[in-house]
Amino acid sequence: MKLKISWLLPALTLVLTFFACNEVDIKLVNQIKTFGPKWTTVGNKLNFVDRNLVQMEARFQKDFNEVKPLLGQISDTLKTGTYYRDITAYEELITQLDSFRVNYDNQKKIYSEAVPSFNEWEKKVMDGDIAEGIATTDLTQFKKTWGDLNADLDSASKEMEAMVATHNRVLRSLTDKLGIYTNYDMEVK
Repeated sequence: MKLKISWLLPALTLVLTFFACNEVDIKLVNQIKTFGPKWTTVGNKLNFVDRNLVQMEARFQKDFNEVKPLLGQISDTLKTGTYYRDITAYEELITQLDSFRVNYDNQKKIYSEAVPSFNEWEKKVMDGDIAEGIATTDLTQFKKTWGDLNADLDSASKEMEAMVATHNRVLRSLTDKLGIYTNYDMEVK
């Protein structure tokens, strides 16, 4: 009987040591579980920008194309500096919208890579496959990525509102000069 206990005790110690090494710090688990849902916030902001961007891309060029052929009907006395600034502003708006799309697509790509990466990483941490020090550093990097995306999307929302305001202002000014009372106003929603 004594022989069996002598090898059982070291084996039991080895098993307990193995499981103790894979134990995850509860503070780290709480930080991860608290941070994880924040990706949803960024996802909602992406959906907001995406929905409005699709509308803006559909309307900006279409609305201007409806007004553009009529611009020749504006009397020369109404073709003041404001008129030319409006035309230039709208052409710049179309260019700005194209640049906005490129930046937005980049933000969307970062998000679509970061979330699955975070989820996979989270599972590894919870399984004890990643050392606590490395996991803490990784979490800091995920938080930075999230923070950058969150800030970029807040800026993108403000930029969209400014572009829509320019669209509305310019088309109101041009249609007023034409005596057309079609409403081309849009809103970011």
